Amino acid sequence: EKEREKIMQFTKNAIGAYGGASSCLGNSLYISGVPGTGKTATVREVIRTLRQEAANKKVPKFNHIEMNGLRLQTPQHAYSLIAEELTGRRFSPSRAAEWLEKRFKEGKESDGRVLVLVVDELDVLVTQTQSVLYNIFDWPTYKASNIAVIGIANTMDLPERLLPKIASRLGSGRVTFNPYNTSELIKIIEARLRSTGDYISDGKYDAITQNAVQLASMKVAQISGDARRALELCRRGIEIAEARIARERDSGELNCVSRCGPNDISKAQNEMFSATYMKMLKGLSKHERIFLAALLLRTRQLGYKEVYVSDVLEVHEKLCMNHSVQTLPTGFETTIVCRLHSMRLVLADPGYMRRLQKVSLNIPQEQAMYSLKDDMLCADMRWIKNAL
Repeated sequence: EKEREKIMQFTKNAIGAYGGASSCLGNSLYISGVPGTGKTATVREVIRTLRQEAANKKVPKFNHIEMNGLRLQTPQHAYSLIAEELTGRRFSPSRAAEWLEKRFKEGKESDGRVLVLVVDELDVLVTQTQSVLYNIFDWPTYKASNIAVIGIANTMDLPERLLPKIASRLGSGRVTFNPYNTSELIKIIEARLRSTGDYISDGKYDAITQNAVQLASMKVAQISGDARRALELCRRGIEIAEARIARERDSGELNCVSRCGPNDISKAQNEMFSATYMKMLKGLSKHERIFLAALLLRTRQLGYKEVYVSDVLEVHEKLCMNHSVQTLPTGFETTIVCRLHSMRLVLADPGYMRRLQKVSLNIPQEQAMYSLKDDMLCADMRWIKNAL
């Protein structure tokens, strides 16, 4: 609610909902947070609410464009998409860039309404020169632009890693979505159940028990706090329960649990977080497991899928020092990367590059996180659970 209120206030201020002229000059907002925390959904809900209010003449009418960086052919095609949305005509990226510059600098062909531009997966638009991001966040600085930009990305420190001229355009307007905790996930799951008409009474549901909801929420909160994962885990648990109940009815031995219970959620969890990776990780040495944990931490910090081995080793060394583990001998990092690469747990550049190798996870982050947090797998390093 707090994050939604900030986004609502920013957007209302940009479109002039508080009376007087719109104040979108230089207005940009950067929204960050781990996947599944509702960043995009919250922005869409705010836009939908304001559009309804605009239709009822409670706030000024405004234009809205949403684009996802992952769906663009190249970062430069962002220009083409925006120009096409505004005019209905097709443009090449270079022609669109020229037209947009005139449109926002001089106000040509503008209908006078404020444009709220939402850029999802903003980090995908980062190029070597960073010109696309610079132009997008430079447009609101023009007096005639009538544009406010909302950027969304998973990386919290993206502005710090951009060129100073872009970071200055972003300003201090930021909203951070933290991972959901257990109680928040329970509320989200229960809200979804009520919306499907599954609610009976006194917090009871037709398809799933309260204990199962709590277990699913707790498990996901420990790993990622991703609401989508929690809902998916419950959905799969209910499917497993339905199959179990059908088998029990056919055999005439109906279990007392006629809804999805904790055991069904546990089975769903084992399916979603495949035991295959657990078996592979069980064969790893202590330092290989710490290296994977360091790689996870570093990729989440930087927001990149690929990172340098030298960066991972910095985190690896800190983890070892903080938890009284003997550090790696010099040169041993190549052996670790080669072994993890041979097991297809990571992807890596050629070994001769040593610390300048780029390395990335070859398994889903959540799978690696779940496996490394497993008490049986890391019984000799329980501190890893807290480090992750």
